[in-house]
Order: sequence, then C-alpha cells, then structure tokens
Amino acid sequence: MSSRDYDHKYSNISALDTPLKPILTVQTARSRTLAADIEKMVETELKSHCVVADTDAFIDHYFNVSSEVVQNVFDEMVRQKLYDKVDRSWCSIPQESAKESEFYSPLIEVCEAIRKAHVDDKTEYDCRWFMSPDNPPKSQDQASSLIRPDVFLLLGMEGEGERWENELKKHNDNQAELIKSIIAWWLRVSVIIEVKRKNDPDVLARVTQLMTYLRQVLREQLDRWFVPGFLLTGTQLAAWVVDRSGAFGTQKSFNFHKEPKKFIQVILACSTLPPTRLGWDTTMMLWKTPSPVYSFSKTLKFEDYAKNAYTRQWVFTMPVRDQPHERESFITTKALSVVRAECMQGRATVVWAVQRLKDGKVASDE
Repeated sequence: MSSRDYDHKYSNISALDTPLKPILTVQTARSRTLAADIEKMVETELKSHCVVADTDAFIDHYFNVSSEVVQNVFDEMVRQKLYDKVDRSWCSIPQESAKESEFYSPLIEVCEAIRKAHVDDKTEYDCRWFMSPDNPPKSQDQASSLIRPDVFLLLGMEGEGERWENELKKHNDNQAELIKSIIAWWLRVSVIIEVKRKNDPDVLARVTQLMTYLRQVLREQLDRWFVPGFLLTGTQLAAWVVDRSGAFGTQKSFNFHKEPKKFIQVILACSTLPPTRLGWDTTMMLWKTPSPVYSFSKTLKFEDYAKNAYTRQWVFTMPVRDQPHERESFITTKALSVVRAECMQGRATVVWAVQRLKDGKVASDE
C-alpha cells in the first residue's frame, strides 16, 4: 500500500519549531459539548488531514483475515440463509430504505452471525455488536456530548459477555430490547458503523458524522493509537481509520451485497483481530492491585477505570535511555492535561505526572 501523501510544508522545520495549532476542543467550560461544535472541529481537521488509499489494499492491510477463514464464514452465512448466492444479497439487510432504522436490526443480526461463525479462543476480549441510535453511550465526563452512533462493537467487562447472551435469550433475540438492558460506555466502544439509507457516491460528504464518533473514542480512550469505523450508505460500505494525525480511508466504497466476502472480512477482523491491530497501545495498562490490566481485557471491572481521566492511573513501559533493548515501567500519579486527547491534527498531547516502578512498586528514589 502506498504511504500517506502528507503535506510537506514544514518538512525542514524541527519539532521544537513546529507551529502550534489552535486547540480544537471545547473543554474550557464545563457545559455539555454540542454535537454541532464537534462537527465544526472535525470539518476543520479533515480539510488538510484526510487521505484515501486503494480500497482493496487498505482493507487487506488494516483488516487482514485469511481467505480460508473468510470462505468458511461465507459458507456458513449461506447455510444459515443469511446470504443469497443467487440474488447476491444479504437476505434481511435492505438495499435502500425510507428509514435508516430499518437497517439496524438486520445489520446487527448479520454482524453477530459473522462474529460467532469463527471463534478464536486466543481472543483477549469479549465483544458484541449493538445498535443504539436513540441512547448515547455513557461517559464519565459530564461535559461529553450526547452524540449517538448507530451501530458499534462493544467490549465486555468481567462476566458481561455471558450476561449479554442471557439477556438476548430473555428478550427473544430482540436487539432493540437488549440495548435497553445494558450500559454502554464510550470507554468500551471499539468500532463504529454509521448508517445512511441511500447510496451516495460522494463518501467524503457523508463521513463527517462518522468522524465525530471516532473522535469521541479517541477522547475517552487514551490508550488508543487509532479507531476503525465504517460508513454504510444504502448498498455501499467505506472503511476508515482515525488516529491523532488525521483520517485515512478507502478511496472508493464497495457494494457489500455484491462483495459479501469483503464485508465478512472487515466485520470478522474487527471482532477477532489482536488488540494492537485494532488500535490499542499495549505499552499502557490500567493500574490495579495486585497487577495492572489492559483496558480491553474481559476481566476488567468498571471501577478499575477510576472516577475520570484525571484520576485514572496507567502503567507505561518504555525503552531505557541508552539501552534500547531494556525496558522500564512508570506509573502515572495524575493527568496534568488531556484537553487535546481527541484532536485529529497537531500534537494531540496528553501530559501525566509519573513515578518510576521497580518490581511493581514505586521506586524509593523517586
């Protein structure tokens, strides 16, 4: 895959001389952030920090699943009569609709069937696809916007995976009722799908809303390098990845009815790939006694997150100075600034006060 076509305007300027950009956030006041404000910030950031790549190359790079596994899952979808090989379409997902809401339940049904068709015992997290167009995920930040993604992949905490399945059975597989019986936190949102009811050849015109949700994930999850997301418009699907340097996506969307294996590949990848392939920074762990835990772990309890991003403690591992093959650990005592955490351009700097750890304890000389 070709590399990003970055703007080289400042290519000869050192990092210390890099011009500071305006802080594209609204954290100065504790009133709730408005969705319209986030969209304006996203539009500003995307003007010079949005890059596209060849669709097949992009998908194979970010959502790499073996063709054998994809074929096996495809055969299972046909066997379950979820996909019609004659009509070349997903049986229950509309191709266009008068209402976006008519996509949600069929889409969840298919995504969940894909996820369950290939179980990997080595997966370090529990996850499930949910729809929640009417109820925004919760945040520990009282100023967080009440934006509502259509469909998202949620990571389960301790015991939640089993509880979700039990709740679904209790509600007779009613997806809309299931979401009412759980609490979804932005801290646990892994991947997002934004749904539009009609095809639109201009992907970039529709992508802003998706980016507001992906930006929110970066704001909440300080241990994410990047966040994947998808824009579904009628019969078309476009894949995107957002990190703290901008947005990177497919040059063209693809017809997920006519190319079911490509759709299976991206959904299965998001449900089974190792955490690092989905954007988690595994040099960071949440501090808890007796030992730290990754934030994506299925053994995590919500109280392990602490009250907010400022009091939450992390353990970092970093190379030792002048000894690149050795590593040392640090524990954060408090966050000094997380105001730029969600920015998709500029330095997006998060600042912590830290102490060095030795043998799992704060070093006596710190």
